[in-house]
Amino acid sequence: MPYMLSIKNYIPLFFLALLLFACTINSATAKSAVSAPLQSTLKQLQAKQAAIEAGTTLDDNTKTKVIELYDQAIASREQTNEIYTKLAQLKSLIATAPKRIKKIQKLMAKPLKPYNPLKKLPRSTNIERIESLLRQEEEAFDAIREVLKKHTDNLTWLMNIATTLSQESANSTRKLEQIESDLKTLPPPDEASAITNARKEALLTRKYLREAELSLYKQQLNNHELLTSLSMAERDLAAREESRRLAGLEALRSASQKQREATATKAK
Repeated sequence: MPYMLSIKNYIPLFFLALLLFACTINSATAKSAVSAPLQSTLKQLQAKQAAIEAGTTLDDNTKTKVIELYDQAIASREQTNEIYTKLAQLKSLIATAPKRIKKIQKLMAKPLKPYNPLKKLPRSTNIERIESLLRQEEEAFDAIREVLKKHTDNLTWLMNIATTLSQESANSTRKLEQIESDLKTLPPPDEASAITNARKEALLTRKYLREAELSLYKQQLNNHELLTSLSMAERDLAAREESRRLAGLEALRSASQKQREATATKAK
């Protein structure tokens, strides 16, 4: 929601924005936490909807509207569950980041050991063994490049997060305030109680969704410098390994080409 290198060029303005929005988030979260009822679980919402669908006491129009509102509540609850999963992963990453950064710094300080996949082959070998090893090494190299791309993309996202995350935080805060206002107006005049109950479930699950979003944004904002440093470290470590493995892969490709040429010469 990834070595302590300097990012002072953009941090001052960025963290000014973060401070302002962190204050907004804290205020909105504190207000919404007051007297908040227990959340309905996903299974409870699905069970309530199933009971409405199976019931015979509501007219068709009322039943349709209630089911639609429960659809909204279920969708919001599913999204909330996903965000809490991401939030738990992010907190775990934040907790382990300092040690991971130090470990990478130590690795980066050590001399780079050359990688020679040819050592895996016996002295007397044939083209089939070389080609098999070459395919394995190319697959491993592609995997390393994917890791490098992941860390590069993540770092790019982190370096450009300020505006987007600030906007998302503001949007979630506005939506949360509107939801709280809508909850205070319940029940609407002359609305069937079944619809009002379902409407309340839909509003409450949206409320919890916005609160979960704000919690995620708060963690990202408060730990942005640490996460950026970690992402830089992982990116540089992956780039170093890519360079090391590429040199070995090129040596193996060269050996494969020489072996093919030798085999072709013998066949003449």
